Amino acid sequence: MYESFYQLNSNPFRLAPDPKFCFSHPSYDKAKVYLAYALNLSEGFVIVTGRPGTGKTTLINAYLRSLKVSPVVAAKVAVPNLNADDLLRAVAYAYEIDVEGMDMASTLRRLEQFFIQQVRARKRILLIIDEAQGLSRSALEELRMLADMQIESRFLVQIFLVGQEKLLEHMIESEMEQFQQRVTGTCKLEPLDLQQTRDYVEFRLCKVGWSGDPEMTGSAVHAIYQYSNGIPRHINKMCARLLLLQGMVGNKHILDESDVLEVAQGFKDEQLAPIQSAQTMHNDAVGNVGAVAPVAPITAYADLALRAPTKKRPRRSSG
Repeated sequence: MYESFYQLNSNPFRLAPDPKFCFSHPSYDKAKVYLAYALNLSEGFVIVTGRPGTGKTTLINAYLRSLKVSPVVAAKVAVPNLNADDLLRAVAYAYEIDVEGMDMASTLRRLEQFFIQQVRARKRILLIIDEAQGLSRSALEELRMLADMQIESRFLVQIFLVGQEKLLEHMIESEMEQFQQRVTGTCKLEPLDLQQTRDYVEFRLCKVGWSGDPEMTGSAVHAIYQYSNGIPRHINKMCARLLLLQGMVGNKHILDESDVLEVAQGFKDEQLAPIQSAQTMHNDAVGNVGAVAPVAPITAYADLALRAPTKKRPRRSSG
């Protein structure tokens, strides 16, 4: 809807993870390098964590897409709360292995045979478990058995576990010591800071043909950061509603802080605001419980403004 109003070629703030919109920032880049290193090492587990909405699934999807032309046989399982039997079957199905009606031991054997076949064909095996924070201890133990499979002193499969920070809490339990010893490293996706939030919004707009319409004031960008906590999914939700209701419906081509505050208040009224964001709104309000923060001076955060990129003047020839 608002895409045509602003002459954008698609929706820049969709919630569905899309590798096209992978935004580079320090913790994302660190995780990406770490994954590449771990796959090359091919042993043990690597754990990627982060708060909901920080881009874990987007990172994994982009990483998988980068492997399409490499000798890697990769599969992703993203079904939380599976028991050990169902998890192994899900892994087999992800590799298109038919294990219908087999018991767990037979399923493990079929997986091992498949892995050996691929390794002998000079391919590497990668298994990614998304939403891994919901797995039971028995399911994690089955993954450990997969990770321990070897041929000629070479491990067969590299496993990435991706999930919320709760996943790391499992690792410190005494019953998980054997599993924890096989974790070769962890990395965490952090929320964006203020400058990164501004760059993230601009990045997504430019991906869909933005040429400066709409503009956002620096104070508007600061408010988006303030009420989203720098969580990309919350930024997307706020910006989508901002462009739709305040922008298209309000027939505005310059969006300021007051527009963002109206969107933030709407989310709060609908009980859709992040808990920390709602608390920020309360703390920043002046003696008015539940009110949104007052509008900042016009000159505040001016360097964060989103406007049409200025074209550089061509250099004059010196001779």
